Amino acid sequence: KKNTYDLLLLDIMLPDATGFDISKEVRKMDSSTPIIAFTSLPFNEIELQLSDAGIHEYMQKPNNAKKLNDVLTKYLRAVA
Repeated sequence: KKNTYDLLLLDIMLPDATGFDISKEVRKMDSSTPIIAFTSLPFNEIELQLSDAGIHEYMQKPNNAKKLNDVLTKYLRAVA
């Protein structure tokens, strides 16, 4: 809670909580840090949840290095 971060990478399917729940908690303390979510769920099943949780970007698993690099560059360039 005391630290600030440039970016948060978050898996949607976690053992004890969903990435949506965690993102909502983060948003209570920090409305601006970009949150990038990873999941194997189809976009059409989670589109509204992504927006409601304040998630900036969604990446389908498995992922490729170029797509990941593009997304990281997009958001980290904004804070550089």
